[in-house]
Amino acid sequence: MSISELRKPGPEAPQAQVPKDGSQRYTEAISEFERLGREPHGGDRKMGAFYQAAYEIASSDNSFGAFLRNATQRDIQTSHFANLLLRGIQYIEIFKKGRTEYGEEFLKPEAWKELLVGENGVIPTHEDELKSILNNRETTTTKYQRYAGIKAALNAVFPDQRLKIADFGCGANYGIPGFQANISFPDDISAAMGTDLAFVTTITPLLNAPIQIDSGLSVDKNNPRGEEEGRWRLACNFYPGELTREAIEKFQDFETRIDSQPTNGLRFLQGDILELETNHANGTLPEHHFDAISMSTVLYQMTPDQQRTMIDTARRSLTDGGVIIIQDFALKDTTSSTGLKCKGISSEPYGYRTFVADKDPDSPLLEFLQFNNGRCREIKPGEDFDTVLSLAD
Repeated sequence: MSISELRKPGPEAPQAQVPKDGSQRYTEAISEFERLGREPHGGDRKMGAFYQAAYEIASSDNSFGAFLRNATQRDIQTSHFANLLLRGIQYIEIFKKGRTEYGEEFLKPEAWKELLVGENGVIPTHEDELKSILNNRETTTTKYQRYAGIKAALNAVFPDQRLKIADFGCGANYGIPGFQANISFPDDISAAMGTDLAFVTTITPLLNAPIQIDSGLSVDKNNPRGEEEGRWRLACNFYPGELTREAIEKFQDFETRIDSQPTNGLRFLQGDILELETNHANGTLPEHHFDAISMSTVLYQMTPDQQRTMIDTARRSLTDGGVIIIQDFALKDTTSSTGLKCKGISSEPYGYRTFVADKDPDSPLLEFLQFNNGRCREIKPGEDFDTVLSLAD
């Protein structure tokens, strides 16, 4: 059975996207700071204190407010901007100031205020560098653990098949090399409380069975093995409460392990998928070629128009019968032309999900799995779990 053969939803009137001006984005960013101060990602209390401090300073410090107004001229998702601000500051703290952890004092906003706007704070000493990060960077919190849903979906849809696969927006390029070497996921994944034994019995081999790769293409705007990209990736990888010298060393050891894997049949293409053409010329994406294309934690950073472009490009690169596998902070959205409502990084339980779509843009989007959060340590079936399993028939 294919996704196209499933019942299609009735037509929905497309909703027009009204462009936001810088003032609106600034107001939304401040509101996001306030929300994240109460509901930090992963319940990280030091992160919550950071956003509480940023919210309070923005409300009272004219120079910091002016800095943020300038930074929010860029047209990106509000949640992405808020995350990018923390990552940019963490990058400067680690690589310019030698930080390897945040002490217990960073459970309080006062320590973050001093770090941000104190005499030797990030804004007074590295304002231009932080401004450049906010205007030009994207967060790249690549975690191999986040490929668990994608691996399970590949094994569910294509059991015991040799595959041509691509990873759009591969970040650190952990996914396809990790699959080829069948590297196990760093953290145990447990079924959610109350999940029946049948789900545990079904999902376990899908997470553990090797993927048979005929060829693999990883695509990203930046070279994942560049020294500067590695530094930026490290800064993006940790919540403030997770940052320790030991965690940094563990991260670096994993990257060394990935780099040491054989790359037979695998290649990397540097380019922006939003701009790459799909044909068989050098430096472009092949048409009608891949059995599966994955997108791991990429779409939430994009505007709705960019999301549509990326998914349309993927569809042009799929073979008939091929699938797109999306892992992101998202929900189904029947009013959207992509079928997704990307919420941005959310503290809402089970808001990080795995979806399967096919080449036909009118086919329904299938929700395969739900993870408790972006750390992917707890899993339960999505509403279309059994339907995805039936696609292999």
